[in-house]
Amino acid sequence: MIELADVTTRLLDGETTSYRGEYFTLADAVLSDPRPVRDHVPLLVGGNGGRVLRFAGREADIVGITGLGNTLADGHSHGVDWSPDAVRRTVETVRSASGHRDRRPELEALVQMVVVTDVCLCEYTDHGHCGVLHHHNGNGHAHLEEGYVLNDATLPILAEVAVSHVQAGADI
Repeated sequence: MIELADVTTRLLDGETTSYRGEYFTLADAVLSDPRPVRDHVPLLVGGNGGRVLRFAGREADIVGITGLGNTLADGHSHGVDWSPDAVRRTVETVRSASGHRDRRPELEALVQMVVVTDVCLCEYTDHGHCGVLHHHNGNGHAHLEEGYVLNDATLPILAEVAVSHVQAGADI
């Protein structure tokens, strides 16, 4: 990525670029058409490893801090550390690497996971609807059809379910 970011930035800035690296080689490469719509396309580098953060501090316009740690046993998931100390160490790594620059990179936090749940209740009812149903039992809704969903009566129940989802770790 480090090789690619440097060469791509130079090409996007309109430079004729030659490069011989570990992963690819360019000889007098030019990005002639289409040209970017702005003079400088910002470089965003995201990561959490020391090497990537130091590179980002030296070269990137925007650094995306991921909070990711080591790969877990499943081979896909990562440990996550957004503790104040971890964030301070990460920011310090970027800042110390950017010390020679006129302008430090902008810092962003990259969201890794958002847990979205549904408060649907139809799985838990015998009628397959997500709400309290009207029954002709003298409850003051004689004008409604039998089985009509009573939204006003249902909303407090859905609110309780939504709160339980948040307490269990859901984001939305």
